[in-house]
Amino acid sequence: MQGLRNNPNVEYVEVDPRRYPMAQTKPYGITMVQADDPAFSSTGQSGVMVCIIDSGYQKAHEDLQDSSVTGTNDIGTGNWNEDSCGHGSHVAGTIAALNNNVGVIGVAGGGSLNLHIEKVFNGSDCAWAYSSSLVTALNRCQTAANNAGKKLVVNMSLGGSISSTTENNAFQTAYNNGVLPVAAAGNDGSTRKSYPASYSSVISVAAVDSAKTVASFSQKNDAVELAAPGVGVLSTTPFKPASLTANGTTWLGSNIDGSSRADVSGTLVDGGRCTASGSWSGKVVLCERGDISFADKVLNVQIGGGAGAVIYNNVSGGFAGTLNGSSNIPRSASVRTTAGPRARQSTLRRLWSILRALVTATSLRRHLDGTPHVSGVAALVWAATSARRMPRCAMRCRRPPRTSVR
Repeated sequence: MQGLRNNPNVEYVEVDPRRYPMAQTKPYGITMVQADDPAFSSTGQSGVMVCIIDSGYQKAHEDLQDSSVTGTNDIGTGNWNEDSCGHGSHVAGTIAALNNNVGVIGVAGGGSLNLHIEKVFNGSDCAWAYSSSLVTALNRCQTAANNAGKKLVVNMSLGGSISSTTENNAFQTAYNNGVLPVAAAGNDGSTRKSYPASYSSVISVAAVDSAKTVASFSQKNDAVELAAPGVGVLSTTPFKPASLTANGTTWLGSNIDGSSRADVSGTLVDGGRCTASGSWSGKVVLCERGDISFADKVLNVQIGGGAGAVIYNNVSGGFAGTLNGSSNIPRSASVRTTAGPRARQSTLRRLWSILRALVTATSLRRHLDGTPHVSGVAALVWAATSARRMPRCAMRCRRPPRTSVR
């Protein structure tokens, strides 16, 4: 080697470095629900339609299919193929993100699944929609599936604590016609029932984490029938999170639900766990997770004059959060670290190194809580089972006696 270096005809000699693939990530839920089982590897999903009733579908996202997708939007909610708050696209990615060597992969990510999108939420916070809008969306889901000659799974990562006779009747009729409705059990962390999940015609799904532990926020009542991966699920989101600039360096994190999406800059200061307000005028305040709610931390930063808040995890991994409303100062969250408690003793560069950088507006992914895996699995199973056998079992065998999930 030294002889080659000394050879006047050789410009230089160096190590040939390795390059590792920067491809898609398999979220933990894929293996947990056995969506990668070889039994499904050669099975297309063209005979099944999943209708997602949510906030829309960011069709331009590189990880979301742009074929075999139809949709409708309620009046005033904008176009169904755009998603202003990201919730519906996150759900869609969990169910069907493409197996395309980038981003993440969905439960039924083969690309042949028929999707129908019903947009009932709109705005940056996708605050709420009427039960009647949900019934209208359900009816349109059935029309789309019937016109296409597809079996229908309806996914609803939504709910409320008040039941509706009209809604109950609509879902019972759909179920009697062979539709499989699936809904989140609720995120109050109590035994209170949520609807439509708690109707007898709808599968109510609780959330578990990667260790199969029931999530603290998940409902625990006698209407719950299944539990599925639903804590910090990595999936697609359509928008670029708000940026934070400190000491001339700009970083991106994931927005807490209810947060402002404006960009902000300022000097980074350590707020500890932000359990009380400080002298933070114009500053970007770093808050460790713990002791009080995210909403109270952000409120303390706001009272102290802070320009923005960054909440970081004190255990390994990402996380999702909500402000249970809205706030007018920007902040980023789902900041990942493997050494959260030590981060405050680090330099500014090390503090920011724990932020999970996200790159382009059309190829983003983030962690959220939710349970759309069941709808994806239902599509896989229906697609892999004969057209005659599966509907009969769904009608006669699906619902066991209810038992509480503890």
